[in-house]
Amino acid sequence: MKRSMAKCSAVILTSCAVACAFTSTSPPLQQLNPPNHVEESSRLSFGDDNLKTSRGIRSPHRRMKFSGCNSPIENIPACPSTDEDDSIDSRREALFALAGATWATLNPLPASALYGSDAKMELPDVMDSLSARATGRQCLVESLGNRECLAYLDPEAKLYKKPDATILIGRILSSSEALSGVPTLVGAKKWSQVLGVTTGPMGTLTLTMNALVKDLATDEDRNSKREDLAKLVKGDIIAIGQGAERKNGDDVLKACDAATDHLAKFIQLL
Repeated sequence: MKRSMAKCSAVILTSCAVACAFTSTSPPLQQLNPPNHVEESSRLSFGDDNLKTSRGIRSPHRRMKFSGCNSPIENIPACPSTDEDDSIDSRREALFALAGATWATLNPLPASALYGSDAKMELPDVMDSLSARATGRQCLVESLGNRECLAYLDPEAKLYKKPDATILIGRILSSSEALSGVPTLVGAKKWSQVLGVTTGPMGTLTLTMNALVKDLATDEDRNSKREDLAKLVKGDIIAIGQGAERKNGDDVLKACDAATDHLAKFIQLL
C-alpha cells in the first residue's frame, strides 16, 4: 500500500513540473498566428505570352491550451486500487502455506521418528545388577555414578570365536598325513618338496597343538605332558627342515619318525 501511494505522488509531481516548464518556454499566441492570406503575383514575359501566377498560402489558426500547476487535482487520473494486489498476495501466501504443510505431512523427516523416544527409556534395575554380579558375570562397562554395570560379557555375541577342539584335532590329523608322505619324498630326493611340507601343512602344527593345550586345560598333569610333547614336535619339524637343506636323508627320516611318535602320544592325551 505504501509503495503504491509513493508511485502516485511521484506521478503528480512529474506532471506539474512538465506543465510549468512548457508554459514558461512557449511563445505568445500572437506569434503562433501568422496572417490569414499571403498573396504573391508576378508577371513573367516569355516572348509574346504573358503568364500571371498567383500563390496563396493560408496558415490555419491554432489554439493550444495547457493546464498549469494550479490545475485541479480532479483532472488527474486516480491511482489504481491496491485491494486487488492485496487479495492476490493473500491467496499466494495461503497457497505457499498449504504446499508447505502438505510436504511436511507426506515427507516426514527421519528425526521425527525418534521424537518421544526419551519417554520410553528403561531405567536400570539395581537388584538385577546385584544378582548378576553375584553369579560371576563379567562386567564390561560401568556407570560413573553408582557403578552400575551397563554391559556384561556375552560369549555367544562375540564377533570372533576361537576354533573349537574338533577343528583343531582335524588340523592335527591333516598334518600327520602330510608327515607320513615325507619318507617317499626323501627316497625320490625331492628336497624342495620336503621343505614345502615343513612350511606348508606342518607350518601351523605347533600353533594348533598349543591352542588345544589352552582349550583343554582341565588336568594339570595331563596338560603339562601335552605342553612337553608340543615342544618336542616343534623340534622334530625344525630337524626335518635342516636335514632337507643339507640333503641328508638319514637325518630327515630320523626326525620324521620322532615327530610321528610324539604326535601320536599327544593325540592320546586329548
